[in-house]
This record gives sequence, C-alpha cells and structure tokens, in this order.
Amino acid sequence: MVIAKKSAKKSAKKTATKIITNSVYIFLIWVTTNLYLQAESKEAQMSRFLDEAKSGKSSKERVAAINQIGNIGSLQATLAEPAIPVLMYLLNDKDDKVRAASAHNLAKVYPPNKQETIQKLIQVLKNDPAKNVKIASAEGLALYGADAKEAIPVLKEIISKEDKKKAKPFKMAMQQISGKKKKK
Repeated sequence: MVIAKKSAKKSAKKTATKIITNSVYIFLIWVTTNLYLQAESKEAQMSRFLDEAKSGKSSKERVAAINQIGNIGSLQATLAEPAIPVLMYLLNDKDDKVRAASAHNLAKVYPPNKQETIQKLIQVLKNDPAKNVKIASAEGLALYGADAKEAIPVLKEIISKEDKKKAKPFKMAMQQISGKKKKK
C-alpha cells in the first residue's frame, strides 16, 4: 500500500511537471506570436500615420499623425526610418503647427544621419518666422545633447533678443545641449 502511494505521488509529480512545462511552452509561443503581430501592426500604423502626415484633411490631424510617428520612432527607430524624409520635408510646410511638430518629432525618431538632421534643425531655428517652430526646433536639438553644440551660438543670439520669460525654452535647450546646470 505504501509503495502504491509513493508510486502514485511520483506519477502525479511527473504529470504536473509535464503540464507546467507545456503551459510554459504555450505561453512563450503566445507571447512571441503577439509580439510579432504587434510589430506588424505598428508597421501598418506607421504607414497610415505617414499618409495622414502628408495629406491629412486638417493641420490638427496632420500634427496628431506626426506626433504618433515620433512616439513609435522613440520606441522602435527602425519602424520610423521611412518617416525621416517626410518629417524633413514637412519642416517646410506652410502650416507652422505642422512644421513645429515635425521639428520636435524628428529627433525622437533617431535619424541615422544625425548631423544632417541637426544642421536642418539649426537652419529652421535660424530662419523660421514662427516662434513655436523655433521652440520646437530648440527642443529637438536639445534631445541630441552635446552632439548639437553647433546650435549654441544660434540659441545665444535668440536669447539675447528675447525678454527673460520668452527666452526660457531656448535657455533650457542650451542647458541640455551644453550639459550645464541652471544657475541659481
């Protein structure tokens, strides 16, 4: 009787181990499949957002699409690679809100040619007539940190022409780029 109980316990343990092992395998397959499907749907989303950014019906819709491109790109840069030329092109859009969103999100998608992007953002910072676009360009440049040090003279010039309150975003960008802490 004692031997039969031990044998039954051993058999139950083996069965439980097999069930747990199979459950783990099934779970891993499920996770892998879902990750694959999510990546695939992100590509489809990126394609839709690119279309909306280029030809959305309103600037609000286009800006929302550009922000979504930036969000996806900040999580997975490879998905955003097709968006880089579009965002660069949209820096010249007639709508200042679209230009600002493009400038801000361009740095978030981690373009492979970062120096080209930095130069383009510096040009926008220098030449764009809209203040919101200049601020967005400064914020984009700030995301590059020390790599965007070429922007410091432009930021200093803008800061010298603005009153203290309006210069704040440019000062913050310059601090992030230079790595210096704010003076108290």
